[in-house]
Amino acid sequence: MSKKILIVMNPVAGVKKTNKYLTEILSIFSENDFDIKIQMTTPTFGADKIVEKYGKGKDIIVCIGGDGTFNEMVSGLINNNLHPKIGYIPSGSTNDFANGMKLTTNPITAANNIIEENSTVLDVGNFNGRIFTYTASFGIFTKTSYNTPRDLKNTLGYLAYVLEGSKELSSIKSFHIKLKTENKEYEGDYIFGAVCNSMRLGGGFVNFKNSGVDMNDGLLEILLIKFPKNAAEATQALFELRQSRFTSKHFEFFSASEITIETEDNIDWTIDGEYQKGDNNINITCINNAINIITKKKDK
Repeated sequence: MSKKILIVMNPVAGVKKTNKYLTEILSIFSENDFDIKIQMTTPTFGADKIVEKYGKGKDIIVCIGGDGTFNEMVSGLINNNLHPKIGYIPSGSTNDFANGMKLTTNPITAANNIIEENSTVLDVGNFNGRIFTYTASFGIFTKTSYNTPRDLKNTLGYLAYVLEGSKELSSIKSFHIKLKTENKEYEGDYIFGAVCNSMRLGGGFVNFKNSGVDMNDGLLEILLIKFPKNAAEATQALFELRQSRFTSKHFEFFSASEITIETEDNIDWTIDGEYQKGDNNINITCINNAINIITKKKDK
């Protein structure tokens, strides 16, 4: 019996490079006896709504798009209690989640990997009811992900984030927060904070690959950058961040399954690269074993 596959495609993701491979991608699935349904996202019919309408009974649901489209698709799955295997053909500007998972950005290779169905189970996060697949963050560089013009992102990719983010260095702002986990409490002034389940952030500027991160342990990682006392400290902190020296005095780095954050101001956040309005009281939890994502072929 043919397996049923739903393809959710964002036709304007990244530089639209995947569009020209669509026929070949569909041929790969057809030749391997998949029953295919494909639906394009629109500004009023996002990946979450597509999954809600067409996702029931599907064996595999594939996202062709960037991290934002992938986030929408996963949100649709979780909110509708659907548990298919997930395929991801990344075609965004930076593809942080995909690169952290070491998923190929070659559309044809990705399609061939999907038909093999080798998968791994991952956690996701819940930010006041909104799902995130790899990060919720605030502070310096956070605005960069949703303020950088799409054309600039598509043309320059990661470099666009660096160029836009550098503009924020001249006006570093601190945020006073109280953060509680099941084990410890933190309070202080920070210029950046991220709650994540990922191997990397910011197009690879922050890398967790040697920090003991497990993406399916029921825990989220929290990284806080303390407010620097002067320009020299700020420079040193950014250098250590780039070198993944998270034990430095400039950072708090730890793991937790549930985080509550209190702040005097409504801090703007980003959820998987998209804008999220803040709140004075934020609750973030880890959803263990949330999604089953297809990875690369097993080595023979």
